[in-house]
Amino acid sequence: QFKKIRYFIYPILAYFLFWLGKIFIKDIVEIGKPVLYYEGFGSLLMGIVFIVLSFVLLFVTILNFSILYALKNDKDLKSLKKLNSIKDHLSILFYILLLISGVFYLLKSFITLDLKVIVYLLLTCIIGVVLSRIIKNNKYNSAIAAFVAIAICGLIFPQVQMEDSLFESSTVKTKITNYEKDIEDTTCTYPQLDVLIKKDKYKDEIFKYIIIKTEHDTRDNQNFEKAVNTKSNVSWDSNKTQYVHYEKAIQSFDKKGNTYDNGTYVIKILKNRIITRYKQ
Repeated sequence: QFKKIRYFIYPILAYFLFWLGKIFIKDIVEIGKPVLYYEGFGSLLMGIVFIVLSFVLLFVTILNFSILYALKNDKDLKSLKKLNSIKDHLSILFYILLLISGVFYLLKSFITLDLKVIVYLLLTCIIGVVLSRIIKNNKYNSAIAAFVAIAICGLIFPQVQMEDSLFESSTVKTKITNYEKDIEDTTCTYPQLDVLIKKDKYKDEIFKYIIIKTEHDTRDNQNFEKAVNTKSNVSWDSNKTQYVHYEKAIQSFDKKGNTYDNGTYVIKILKNRIITRYKQ
């Protein structure tokens, strides 16, 4: 029942799930409250779920290695029984919480007709079931399959989010077009937003989000272009370009009426729309 090789899979999955969680909560941590008005709570909740899963998995890993130690040193198996009991109860609690949160999020998605989230959750379930059938003769095949399914779908999910603004709140509707600038043997992509604001009372917070994001995208791409043109740092990483607070971001823009210009982007504020365009 207790095989060492399986225990080394858990910490790897735990780290991977924690990494995914950081992707989903990155904006709320670095930008703050304006993210909730633009992206809604979906991204934040998904990030929290991944991080909680990673800590649970890490704790289970510690219990697993403790059980291996007890097998070698506890002759009457009292410690082993206690540890195994803790692990069993923790596993039951974990699956109950996972089931409740999954059902709740699925029902919420059906009510709001969020088809992308529905497809994602169903895809996770299908992959989990298929993997549990493939990994046979293992008492914990369902658990391993569930974590692998979460990891696989989690790897796909952020990419879908980046392309189609998956986590939009009920407050906005965004159309994204990309301006691709040719530099050297590659291209630099400047995302352009056309944001329709459905609830006017959130317009100020959404504007703050767009200012911060546009300022970040400007520095991000300028640093990338510099790295490519000078060939000084071919391993340049966009994660090194951090967001800044609204007060600092707005300073990079010159205001003329309802137009904001930072030399690279132009942001126009209309009655119920905010449009960002790259200056060609």
